Amino acid sequence: MGHCDQNVIVGIESAQRIPAAPLAVIAHQDVLPLCCRNPAPPDGTKRYETDPDGPDNILEARRLKAKPAYLFGALVKDLALATRLARALWGDRIAEVTAVRLEYAPSPASAYLDDRTAFDALMEYVTEEGERGFVGIETKLSEPFSQRHCDGEAYRRWMTADSPWRPDAHERVDAIVHNQLWRDHLLAWAMIQRAGSPWSEGRLLVLHHPIDQHCARVVDGYRELLRDDETFESRTLDDVVRAWKAAAPEAGWIDSFAVRYTALEPSA
Repeated sequence: MGHCDQNVIVGIESAQRIPAAPLAVIAHQDVLPLCCRNPAPPDGTKRYETDPDGPDNILEARRLKAKPAYLFGALVKDLALATRLARALWGDRIAEVTAVRLEYAPSPASAYLDDRTAFDALMEYVTEEGERGFVGIETKLSEPFSQRHCDGEAYRRWMTADSPWRPDAHERVDAIVHNQLWRDHLLAWAMIQRAGSPWSEGRLLVLHHPIDQHCARVVDGYRELLRDDETFESRTLDDVVRAWKAAAPEAGWIDSFAVRYTALEPSA
């Protein structure tokens, strides 16, 4: 979820074909075990994170709507399952998932992008070699990339010679069409590069619906600005669902998610 201020324009090319989930689905204990209010920051905005010691909060669940709570909420308190699913996607080099967080932004913001840019979800892990890594996740289910232009020194300071972006792309990375994607990627890169960072590796993962061709085009265009895909990845929701169903066939909420969001035949 990329923000450079409080205003975010929402909508999607295929929004009419991707239904919002009912509150009963959002609040289901297997899908979103715990979702509670955090104190509002001084600027009046809100952040929502899972709180392992807090009560269920259905009103806050409503606010998350079609956000990553569906795919990742159940993993917050089941890290063994999270590890199985992570290994299904990224292989056996991931030894253990150590945390799953929703609506995550590192702090203090001034040490990173100095704005409100946040991942929809963050999965932290340890590799077989004992190194720490993370996957910052941006989900595109019912809103497009923000159409607000953001740029400045807080962003450009991370565009170093060894950064993931091609030198000839530095004048194009801030284009509105992929500006939010660039900021999400910058956040991942800043988390790795910040002095004293505990992370040896990290990447941004963009998840989008298989019928959302607009998002796919934006991702493909953005990928042309990169040196390689070491810190950037995109997958469709059905790719993830297939991998997870194979890794955890007993997790019925995955089937429920698939029917609701990736299988369009029942509503045809």
